[in-house]
Formats: sequence, C-alpha cells, structure tokens
Amino acid sequence: MKPHSHRLMSILAALLLAGTAQLAEAETRVRIVTWNVHPRSIGGETPESRMTRMLAFARTQNVAIIAFQEVPRSLFNAPARMDPLVNAATAAGYEMAALPSEYPNTPGRTPTSTIHNAYMVFYDPNVVAPSNVPADANPVMTFFHPELFTQGPLNQARPPATLTFDVQHADGTTTPLHLLSWHNEAGTLARQHVAQLEQAIHTHLVTQQGSWVVVGDFNVADSTQEMEDLDRDFEQLTHDETGIDHILSNATITNVINDDPATAIDPQFRSDGRHLALFGELNIQGASR
Repeated sequence: MKPHSHRLMSILAALLLAGTAQLAEAETRVRIVTWNVHPRSIGGETPESRMTRMLAFARTQNVAIIAFQEVPRSLFNAPARMDPLVNAATAAGYEMAALPSEYPNTPGRTPTSTIHNAYMVFYDPNVVAPSNVPADANPVMTFFHPELFTQGPLNQARPPATLTFDVQHADGTTTPLHLLSWHNEAGTLARQHVAQLEQAIHTHLVTQQGSWVVVGDFNVADSTQEMEDLDRDFEQLTHDETGIDHILSNATITNVINDDPATAIDPQFRSDGRHLALFGELNIQGASR
C-alpha cells in the first residue's frame, strides 16, 4: 500500500471513531418507575400520600418518568387532596399528565368493570418533554387504540393510556419515546388482553419512529406463555416469575434500584399484595446523523 493510502486510512479511521463517539454521546439513559398505587388507604396512608413519598424518593434516584396506575378518580374533584400532590411534584422538579378514567366512551360497548380509576404520569421536563405540546398548554394522555382491547361483542376492556415524549439528548437533539401505561383487567381473561396488547404493539408501535415503553399492572405473571412471547420479541423487566407488574420496551432495559439493599423499596413502595414499584433504566438511542 502506498504511503498516501496509509494516511487516507488513518483519516477515515479517525473520522469513524469521532462519529461513533458522537453517536455514543447522543445515547440517553432514562429512568422510569411504574407502580399500581391502589385507590384506597392502606394502613391509614392515602394513595396521594404514597404518591408523594414516591415523588420524593424518585427525585433522589434521578427517575425521569413516574407512571401510576389505579389512581383514585376522586382526586380530580378534591383540590384539598390534589393540590398538595401537585405542589410536591413541582418542588421535586416534576410535571404531571393524567387520564382521569380507565375506559373510553365506546358506542355499543360497556366497560368490563364497574370500578373505574385513573392514570397519572409525572415527568422531569429536563429529561423528557411531551411532544407537540405548546408551552402554555397541559399535556393530555389518550387511550391507545381502544378498538383492539375488547371482551366479547359487547364489552370494552381497559386500553393503555399513552403519551409521547421527546427525549432530550446531551448533544441538543431529541428523539421520540412513546409511553403506554396500563392497568389490565384482572381475572381469567387477563391473558387474553395481554395477547391483544401484543397485537397492538406489532401493529402500531413497532412501526413508530423512536423508542417505546409499556409499563404497568398486566395482571399476568411473567411465567405465562403470553409474557414469554413478549419477552422473546422485546426487552422485559419484572421482579420475578410471579410478578404481574412489568416494563416492556424496544430499548435496552437495565434493572436498577429494585435489588439494591440500600434503597429497601420493599415494603415502603408496596401498595397492596403483589404490587411493588418496579424501576428500570432505558437506553434511548439518539437520532442518526
């Protein structure tokens, strides 16, 4: 090889390394926690008190997204309860989005359950900001393709609540992160709805630009065939084989906080029975340049 060819190869190698470094800098780790907070008081502690404790703890752990399921709808009509929660979130550097129902109003279908709760998401706007929301407007969560979550010909099952964020990368770029928070139906038909979720993911999420994550109370254990199918195709995190709360994503998920003895999340972040807060860290890739 001629000398100038060596020089050319050295230059190309340097450019490749520089480009790789730039791409690595654009990767952002986004910590997320999901918790079915339970809509009633437990041991004398209200749901909003549990959420306030989580906000304070999440701030110390650099959690960017906090997804609560089974939030009592009564909070939305009780300023004396809601205002202190919102103030605690603001003090911790979080903003809020919510969906005050678990069922859409679907013509010709009735909800499968008479018990209706709500979804709440708190987020750090310095890490993730809702997409396409004007600065003076509040972000709104919506139902994710409710037509795919049905039970028989007459009933509407619970669809996930969704909100899309822009992940803020250190290099100034942003990439989408589609969040779905879900409280699945309970009982013998829960596995059917996990299969419906899988269909919805393959039909509507894998074709989206950017990353996505589904979190929540699936009401189905990790050891079931339906969860094994999802685990085969995507990244998944849960506490153990009997766990019914899950984090599912097309991004790499790292298990953080859950098993750290120093944090002792159990029992301080166990609401009722099997619902223990689940923490994960998503590795979100930056935009290709």
